[in-house]
Amino acid sequence: VRDGASPCVLIETPHKELEPMDQSGFKQYIFKNLFIKPSPIPRLSWANSDDVWVKMLNKELKYVHDKSYLQKHPKLQPTMRAILLDWLFEVSEVYSLHRQTAYLAQDFFDRFMLTQTDVNKDYLQLIGITALFIAAKMEEIYPPKIFEFAYVTDGACDTWDIQRTEINILQALKWNLCPETPISWLNLYAQVEARKDDSEDFLVPQICPDTYIQITQLLDLCMLDINSLEYSYSILAAAALCHFSTFDIVHKVSGLTWETVAPCFRWMRPFMDALRSEPRPQLKSFPKVKPDDRHNIQTHVAYLDIMVRMNERIAPGIERSYYTTLEFNLRKRKASESKALSFYSTSESECSPCSTPVSECSDSSTIEHDTPASKCASHKELKKPFPLPVMYVVPVLILPPVMFILFITLLLEAVLWSVLFSGTDSNSFLSFFFFFFFFFTEKGTGTSLQQSRTPALTFTCRFSLNATQQH
Repeated sequence: VRDGASPCVLIETPHKELEPMDQSGFKQYIFKNLFIKPSPIPRLSWANSDDVWVKMLNKELKYVHDKSYLQKHPKLQPTMRAILLDWLFEVSEVYSLHRQTAYLAQDFFDRFMLTQTDVNKDYLQLIGITALFIAAKMEEIYPPKIFEFAYVTDGACDTWDIQRTEINILQALKWNLCPETPISWLNLYAQVEARKDDSEDFLVPQICPDTYIQITQLLDLCMLDINSLEYSYSILAAAALCHFSTFDIVHKVSGLTWETVAPCFRWMRPFMDALRSEPRPQLKSFPKVKPDDRHNIQTHVAYLDIMVRMNERIAPGIERSYYTTLEFNLRKRKASESKALSFYSTSESECSPCSTPVSECSDSSTIEHDTPASKCASHKELKKPFPLPVMYVVPVLILPPVMFILFITLLLEAVLWSVLFSGTDSNSFLSFFFFFFFFFTEKGTGTSLQQSRTPALTFTCRFSLNATQQH
């Protein structure tokens, strides 16, 4: 210290070789730079446009969908998913549900199936209608009641089944119910493209309805094919828009490069070619829907038939799938030989367990059909609730006048007997009246008041009836 030396002595820490750590128990995360794509959203008065854009991109990483989930369900086929989604689109149109609602239901269904294993085909319709029920409560201002969703299944499930399945779906999805669907991405792209200058309000819709419904029809057709799950929803919307616009505009509104969009664009081309041969879609009128909101309501056309014709056009000499493209090799059927296949039977000569001739089932458009079409109401329209059976209505209508006549008869007999035996004494009149009343109700008819209660008082009107039981 006297020589000016420091009392602190630095001792070098000996180097220790660290053993490699086992990382099998840790989650592996994939990081992605979300700022690679510049935000196409203009300046907003209510939020930062960059924050909104990054939040939308984050959702694509959070809400995962994958077509490989069918490997977990050996009893299911891709055609079943196509039939189910086509039916959900039809139900959405009947109840005037928005496109976003139908696409939310599709997303809920696919993500739920990704979390499950070995689901039986008998439960597909229940899962699908429950997903639509949840989506309607998320998106619609006035969603249909739960008994209406149970009714359209034609007795396949009731309200209790839907409520129980709803809890299972919400728990499996961990209550993550706000994905960015292809429709929400398409709405963003179309709104940015239609916006002319910065002075316009970005929240006011400026979409051309005629072009919009053509793009959504292409998306509807593509979503029936399970191969659509290979692409993110933003890329699906961009590829669909690219078929009706130039890529320069698509790049401007989405920030995506051609290398990213090109695979989906090429995959979507057969679907677009199939739609070119179909009549141009027209705006439909819906009750209680404003004219400027009609293009946002989900519509339904014969998508399954379009896919059949598309497959025949792609390779008429090669066996193709009945509803999907290229990969699912079911025997191709001619129009005159087409069979009505259901989830309960894949036989080519009969339709489900009732062995109904296919000639009587060929016009069915429901997921499950167990009776001849001639013996059921039209399956292309939702049947009205069944009326009360005659055996319950007749007693309700006849019982009051019969009781009134019986009361008058007892009253006259009591008056007659009281006059004959006791003069006009009121006490004797009441005693005779109650005597005859209890005599006819307990002894004369052999039944008590409790036993004669009509079943109509406790009858519960069901809004669906199993067609199998009728058959």
